[in-house]
Amino acid sequence: MTARGDRRENIYDDTDREKFLAILGQVIENFNRVYDHFQQKTKALFQDLNILKAQRRSPAPPLEKLAEAHANRIVAMYVIGEYSYSQIAVFFNMHFTAVGKIVRGAKANSGKKDR
Repeated sequence: MTARGDRRENIYDDTDREKFLAILGQVIENFNRVYDHFQQKTKALFQDLNILKAQRRSPAPPLEKLAEAHANRIVAMYVIGEYSYSQIAVFFNMHFTAVGKIVRGAKANSGKKDR
């Protein structure tokens, strides 16, 4: 359809060219209409996704902060004087030697702060 042959003749005469351009114009219009519709739908979809993102829960605090808070609770329970390492360990579902390590570490750190 696009080859012009040896003599480089016109592929279309003027009426065929006009028909071709008219059909091409319709195709472009239809494409633009479909493209605009698709663009509107995807924009709405992304807006919905942004709403879902906004509804997410806040990010979790860093593990270091949680571990520090956990250790502070263990030390606070021990400092009260009413609970043994074993009782605290059962409550936090850990080995009693881990409780002892946390308490001794807190005591060592508090001694450093006092200096």
